[in-house]
Amino acid sequence: MILPGMMRPLMMQGGVGFLPIEGTWNPSDKDAAISLSNGNLTASLIGISAARGARATNSASSGRVYWEITTDAGNPYVGLGNAAAPTNTYPGNANDDGMGYQNNGSVRKNGTVAVLDSYTTGDVIGVLVDIDNLKVYFSKNGVWQNSADPDAGTGGIDTMAGPIFPMGGFTSNTILTANFSGPFTYL
Repeated sequence: MILPGMMRPLMMQGGVGFLPIEGTWNPSDKDAAISLSNGNLTASLIGISAARGARATNSASSGRVYWEITTDAGNPYVGLGNAAAPTNTYPGNANDDGMGYQNNGSVRKNGTVAVLDSYTTGDVIGVLVDIDNLKVYFSKNGVWQNSADPDAGTGGIDTMAGPIFPMGGFTSNTILTANFSGPFTYL
């Protein structure tokens, strides 16, 4: 546990350091139809067909941050957004305040901005955000997408300025489990 005033440990991915984003899904900053469990690390939308969103408790304004999301069920979007990104839809659907990597492979930020590998139930999606350089890197089960190399700064997708929050997008019967603090499955 990191107490106020303590330095968070710097983690390494290749030769470049990053910090875990830490926290949980925010019970006060999600669509009301989404339920939380597992210490607010698992978010579920069951029986509602419309798109919904949830935001994490912690954000970052600079540097590089990382988290992982396990796709437990459904048609999810794993993403990020600023404080203005709406939670009554998935991140990246309607404006530039959020961005989401959908299980069909499309990355959306007010329209499709990239196409990556599709993913399914049981896959772990890693998100590394280089806030200072306005780039996001997605991995699927430890493999960087878009021929990305975060250490070299190549293959990242343009994103918005911080502060950045992890976000999840949900449609009917979608379940996502977050790992915001580590230890991480693929780093």
